[in-house]
Amino acid sequence: MHIRVALDAGVSRDQVLDTLLIAALIGKTSVLTSSLRVLRDVEERM
Repeated sequence: MHIRVALDAGVSRDQVLDTLLIAALIGKTSVLTSSLRVLRDVEERM
């Protein structure tokens, strides 16, 4: 939901991707994989 809202608000794909990468590095978790899947799914629906 947040990714779609951000993209609808005019945030660029690169900005979303940068945010996901930074969050994954800070959190040191496997959230990156699922977040990238969500980004892909949102982009496919647009």
